[in-house]
Amino acid sequence: MRRLKEKEACALLFCASIWLLAGFLIFPHAAWQAAAEQAHAEQADASQKIVAIENFMNAHGDMDEFCRELERHQENSLKAMPEELEQGKFLEFLQRMAIHSHVELMGVVPGEKVCERDLVRLPIQVNFKCSYFELLDFLQGLQEGERFLQVRNAKVHSDKGKLVCEIDLTIFAMGL
Repeated sequence: MRRLKEKEACALLFCASIWLLAGFLIFPHAAWQAAAEQAHAEQADASQKIVAIENFMNAHGDMDEFCRELERHQENSLKAMPEELEQGKFLEFLQRMAIHSHVELMGVVPGEKVCERDLVRLPIQVNFKCSYFELLDFLQGLQEGERFLQVRNAKVHSDKGKLVCEIDLTIFAMGL
């Protein structure tokens, strides 16, 4: 009977050893697996950043040229939406466009400027007479100008062969 107990003890010890070994391999394996997945995710993220940097470098091989291009874009942005309203400059531009397009300005009435967060907007009502093609040329010239503007409303009617137009424009500035 004593032999049986020793065999049972050995079997029990063997089973316990197997369970401990399985537990040791399974539980750390799960943690290692999670760490490996995290490492793969970080590697994929790093690979995407490297690809983005390489694409940028391929598109902008000459860094000096890129800096000049960036400065030109920044200058154009400041012209499109300057830090100040520069109402006088815009009205001069409006008059030059009217003369160039053979449009007869009848009135230009600036409204009250409105400040919202980092943006200042100034509504301007422009009244003028012209022909159809002069109107198209005038509007295209405004659109192609350096200054960003928005046409809010336009009313056009005919009077003795001429178009009488009333356009509500809004110009913007960065209100820093």
